[in-house]
Parts: sequence; structure tokens; C-alpha cells
Amino acid sequence: MKIIPHIENARWVSHPNHAIEISGWCFCEAAFVDAFAVLLSGTETAAVAPTERPDVERHQGGNPHALRSGFKITLPLLELESSIELRAVVGATSSSPFFSARAGDLPGRGAIIVGYASWARALQAKEQLLPPDLPPVGKFAPLVSLLLPVYNTPPRFLTECVESVLGQTYPHWELLVVDDGSTSAGLRDLLASFARRDPRISVDALSENTGISRATNHALAKAGGEYVGCIDHDDRLHPQALAEVVHRLISTQAIAVYTDEEKITADGDPSIGVFKPGFSPEFLCGVMYIGHLLCVRTAVARAIGGFNPRYDGIQDFEFALRLSEHSPKIEHLPKILYQWRMSSTSSAQSGNVKGDMDRLQLEAVTEHLRRNGRQANLTALGAHRVRLLPKPAETLPRSALLVPHESFLERIQHAGSHEILVLDELTVAGLGRVLERTDCEHLLWVNESLVIEAPSAIASLLAFLDEPSVGAAAPVLLANDGKIFASGAIITPKGSLVPAMRGFSAEVDGYNGSLVCNREVSTVLAACVALRCKDLRELLSETAHPFSDAGMAGLCLALQRRNLRVLVCGALQFGLRRDWGGHGGLKAVIGLNPHWTDPYYNVHLNAEHGDYRLRSNHSAP
Repeated sequence: MKIIPHIENARWVSHPNHAIEISGWCFCEAAFVDAFAVLLSGTETAAVAPTERPDVERHQGGNPHALRSGFKITLPLLELESSIELRAVVGATSSSPFFSARAGDLPGRGAIIVGYASWARALQAKEQLLPPDLPPVGKFAPLVSLLLPVYNTPPRFLTECVESVLGQTYPHWELLVVDDGSTSAGLRDLLASFARRDPRISVDALSENTGISRATNHALAKAGGEYVGCIDHDDRLHPQALAEVVHRLISTQAIAVYTDEEKITADGDPSIGVFKPGFSPEFLCGVMYIGHLLCVRTAVARAIGGFNPRYDGIQDFEFALRLSEHSPKIEHLPKILYQWRMSSTSSAQSGNVKGDMDRLQLEAVTEHLRRNGRQANLTALGAHRVRLLPKPAETLPRSALLVPHESFLERIQHAGSHEILVLDELTVAGLGRVLERTDCEHLLWVNESLVIEAPSAIASLLAFLDEPSVGAAAPVLLANDGKIFASGAIITPKGSLVPAMRGFSAEVDGYNGSLVCNREVSTVLAACVALRCKDLRELLSETAHPFSDAGMAGLCLALQRRNLRVLVCGALQFGLRRDWGGHGGLKAVIGLNPHWTDPYYNVHLNAEHGDYRLRSNHSAP
């Protein structure tokens, strides 16, 4: 029985309800195919009926068995090692395999979030069981001024926005609405009705359309609150939003707090979550990850100049860059407290609807770096992404490559001018002896599986250390088949190390830019890391087996206790002579706080996998 198959598409996809799609056609020359069976790791899990493909019938010379030959198989989120097999079922007992693959070998794998809407509803149901308000922090109940610029907003959306403010469990707020020259008389009447409804709502009408930054600054100038927060005119706040944010602002004494959010459809239904890392100034240069809800001390918002009209369209991003320069005391509150509506005029749905965002982002980041005394080569990647590579200083620090043994020297093709240091033994004592006999300032450790080819890439990685606040920098590591081996690593609440994004396709975005842009991480793997010799000398007493992944994690945590950041550079991808499959033996990290959560991997995501899938339960963060 001859089976003729053709696979047209087999890949990972970003879809709300499934993670893999396999489509094509398959027919039996002498009989009709009754169904297509799907086996996952050897167990039959589903069968789908064939669909009509008149094009295949014509192509096969009118063979009637080729008409009902089409199929489209959709599969859930699978583990990378899972095997997939498709079989053509002919008759009651006969089936013929015609496709097989390991899930991780299919192309296109990135961050897959499946079933968010039902997950979000379950989380909301759990939150409704919690007390309606937070315990007060002392007796201080500060006023929060909410800034709401409005321009020709659909009345239904604006009503939902204002109702979400009126529904706040925290009562100490004022809503400062600025109508930025709207042309709709009905909208003006609606705004007036809001002001009559509650004295905490005030409405100012501007005579002409001035743009979102000027309108927001008009509201900022009137703000009487200790803190200000911005709302888009078609978005919504969670009822607990202000209570939670004020509690965090007071308890941490931060200058600003930002929350997680979710995108909603035009009808207000949950679509996808936006789960953010802890405050990450390097990541912020590449992605406007802070988003909504952001609440800032009013005095700070005014001190940094409010919003710059030059950057209308990305004004919140440029404002966040200047905010990060004022103080690093910016807190992340990992709760979904803001709903960002996807509409035809919203960047929640289309990345460049408000103008030339790529150019504006490059300008904003360039100015931000200039104010901080940094120089870098910047590349706009589209979709709100900027790639940054530092320019080496005019006077280069002396640097060295630290290799595990002399035989490795044969594999270094282009070491450039870097000194080569050979580690005589992979111990703290061995590292100490090497550090004693070098006067180099920077050190790049490379292990025996790394492939080094470009001296310019080595120089770029070492140049990250020219920034005084950076303690370690690492590239993205590629497996021998070109897939991601690791882009940094996550430290789970159980103290294990999980390589981030292992098995992802190298060309994907990651999660909200996490693969293509530089970002802060808690730790990196020990395959390739740039460090300062000074820091290593000082931390030797706190380091155990520094060239294991667990030892490197301990070293990275020690650097962060000194307020030094650990970075992964999205623009630099170094190859390994290793397969991406498996986790390579996860090892425990010694000395973790029992309540540890990785600050750079959101608590709503499953840290045990490192691929940004949702947590399967809704225990409190």
C-alpha cells in the first residue's frame, strides 16, 4: 500500500490555543485515507479527518483518492524531547507513518503562551477570594493624581476607563482629564458628566490638539498628589491597582513602581499577558518593557521635565529612560493591574501606528547614553526593539582570554591582541595563581566547548565592562545546530539553574525582546563570561568552583550584592560544540534565601522550564 505524503508546514507558532502546526497532504494510491492519527512520544492522542484538496487531486492526474488528502494538525505546548509521529489510517486496522520529528527540532520555537484567557480568568477568580484591601503602611494615605489625556476617544472606551478609576478600592485619588482639542461635542458632554458625577474628577479642555506629551504635562502641572500615574484614554485599571501600587511605593520608598499588564480586545476580553522583569536599565535601552501602570513621585516627574513633545508616540519610553537616570530605586510589582486595549490606533496592536518609532527610539536611546557618558552602536530592529553594542574606549583596558588548558589554544582562530592565560586547574586556587601573575584589567573565561572566531566580538563583549555598574557580561550561546543553548540562566525558587530559552530558534524575538536585546539576568552559564580581574580577586573567598555553572551563579549573585549588574548581550551569539537537548544536569545553588524568586524572570511564568510558559497554578507571588 503506497502512501504519498507532502508536508507543507511544520513549525512552532504563536497562537492563543496551540503551540505547533503541521499541515500538508497525504493519500494512498489504492484506497481512501480515513483519518490522520497523531502519536506523541508513542501514545496516540488524536485523530483528524482528512479535508478536501482539489489541487492535489488535479496534480495527481485526477486520482480520486487524492481529493480527501489534506490535514492541519495543531498540538499543545510540548516538551522539547517529545516525539511527534503522524500516521495515515486506511481501514480499521492499517496505518502508515509518514512524518516524525522531535518537537524541539521543529523551526520557529520562541516564547509560547497558550490558553492565556482561561488562565487569566482562573487567576481573577482566585484574587476575588483575597481581602478587598491591603493593610495600611503606617497612617500615611497619599493622594495619587491620575493623568488622563483624551482626544476623540470612542465614548464606550472612555466610559470604561473612567469607571475603572471610580471602582478603585483605594479612595485617595484625583483624575485629571485633559481634552486635547477633541472635535466631538458628544465627547465633551460625556466628560462634563464625569466631572459632575465625582468631585475627584476634573476636566480641562484645550482649544487645539497639542499632542499627548503637552496634554499630559498640562495635567502634571495641576497634580496635587504625592504620586502621579498615567492612563491611556481607552484602557482600564484593576480595582486593586492603586491600593497595591501605593502599598509598594510606601513600603519600599521607591521613586516609581510599575506593574504587569494584559492586552485586551476591543470588546474588553483578555488576550495576552505582559509579564515584566525587575528593574532592568540595560533592557530598557532596547525595549519599552515598563509600560503600564507606572506611578512616579510627582516631584521626580516634574524634576526630570515631564514628557518631551519631541518624542510623541514613544513619550512614555523616553520619559522612562530619564526616570532611570534619576535613581535606580524603581520597583516592579508583578501583578496584572492594568488592561491595555488593542485598537486600530493603539501600539498594543500595531507597533508603529503613531509615527516613526524606530527613528525616535534610536534618538531617545542615543541621548540617554550621551547623558550617561556612554557610546554605543545602535540598531533599530523594528517592533520597538533597539540593539546596543558598546564602542570600545579610546584607551583599551588590558584584557586576557582565560582558557581551560593548553590544547585549547589550537582552537582559538583569532584571539586578536588579547593576552592568553592558561588555567592549570579548575579550582579557586588555580584561578588565584593566574590572577597573581597577570596585570590585565578584564578577563574573558571560555570553556572547552566554545568556538571563538571573531576578535571584534570578543572586544565588544569585554567593552560592556567599561560601564562601572556592570560586573559580568556574557553572549547568547548557540548549540551546534544553531539553536539557542542558553541566553543567561534562571535561578528557580528551588535553587536550580535553568538555561533561559534553550531550544529557541536563534532568529526569534524571545519574550518581548528578551533574546534580541541586552538584558540583566541573575546568572549566566560558565561557558563564556567577561569579568573584571579586580572583582575576581576580591570575591575569591566567596567563590566555590567558579567555572562550574553553579559556581558561576554564586559569583554572579556575589557581584549583584555589590550592586554590579550581570548582562547577556543579545547582539553577540557565540557557538558551542554541544547539542541543545536536555538541561545538562541542573545543579543546586548554595545559600539562597528560602523566599527567593529570580527578579529577572516574572513569577507568573514557569521558572522550571525557562521558556516563558505560564505557571500552571495561581499561588500568590
